[in-house]
Order: sequence, then structure tokens, then C-alpha cells
Amino acid sequence: MVCKETGERANIIVSNHSSYLDIFLLMTASEDVPGFVAKSEVQKVPLFGWISHFWRCIYVDRAGSPKAKSVTEQIHERAVSHDFPPIVVFPEGTTTNNLFILPFKTGAFVGGHAVKPVAIKYPYKYFSPAWESCHFPYHVLRMFLQVYNECEIYWLPVYVPNEEEKQNPALYAQNVREAILEVSKLKDSGASLEDKIAFLKAKRG
Repeated sequence: MVCKETGERANIIVSNHSSYLDIFLLMTASEDVPGFVAKSEVQKVPLFGWISHFWRCIYVDRAGSPKAKSVTEQIHERAVSHDFPPIVVFPEGTTTNNLFILPFKTGAFVGGHAVKPVAIKYPYKYFSPAWESCHFPYHVLRMFLQVYNECEIYWLPVYVPNEEEKQNPALYAQNVREAILEVSKLKDSGASLEDKIAFLKAKRG
């Protein structure tokens, strides 16, 4: 993942996050099998926890252990050392519904490193692979009952920040987000993770 204009290499992949399927699709579509920024709870999931260590994932501890390195620090280490596999960051911080893109958090952009933007979409007619207000077993069953499930992955050119973006991570994040919005044709949303949690609680009772 090298910028054709500057020759600068990007070891960070940033993508919108519509479904848990994004992880498996990016694994198969990437030149090198990437690691991911994942919730710390993933480590406890049978099989997937072991695999996530094999992928050399970065874990987000929302409890905030004072002794642990911050996620931003770990992303910076991956960005400057190409001894690591690429790391995928979903800057929205959660999955959406394949209709909108939430505001990007700045963790992947703080160091001013080049990134590889990716846009993911799930065109569908009957059942959306990004429908997440249902429970997981029902979701998997409905997907398997379809003749096929469709996904579109758009690999944008490596994005090298200018000096203003390097000094302003929020601006850098916003500009990368706008590039993904333009390609994906998804809608802009100002909702937050807290809004999503409140919606799911109300939906599921």
C-alpha cells in the first residue's frame, strides 16, 4: 500500500464499519492478512480470541487500565514499523446499518501517518448483512437462507496528509471520512456510539 505520488507507504487501513463480516472480508481482500483494532472482550470469545492474537490485533479496553498502552500509541507503533502486518481501524468505533457513516474518532489520525481508506457496502434486496438490531443466531440463519449475499469493497488511493491535517487530526479524520462517503454513496450521520446503544436497548426492550 504505497502512495503513487510520494512513495509513502501506509500500514494503517481505515474503513467504515457496517457489519462484523467486514473483518472476514478485509482479511480475504487484503494483500497481507491485517490485524484489527477490536474490543478487549474479543479475547475471551472461543476460537476467535486465539485467532485475534495470531492476527496481532490491538485491543480496546474501555475500562481503561492505567498500565496499558493507549490504542493511539499502539496504532502509531504499527504505522512506523512495517515489521507488523497492516492494522485495520474502524474510526466510527462501532458498526452501523449500511446506510450511514458516523463521525470518525481521531485515534488513527493523531500521528499524521498515511492511511489506506476503504469503503464497504452491502447491496441487498431482501435481507441486509448489516442488519444488527436482531440477535446473532437469527442474523446468521437469515444470511444462509439467501441464495447469495453481496458485498462491494472500494480500495481508495493511499491518503497522505498535508501539513495542516498533520497538525489537526480532527480535520484529517473528517477529510478521509468525506472521501469514503463520496465513493460509497452512504449518508452522513452525526449519531454517536451512545445513540446506537440507546437505540438497541429501546429496540430490544
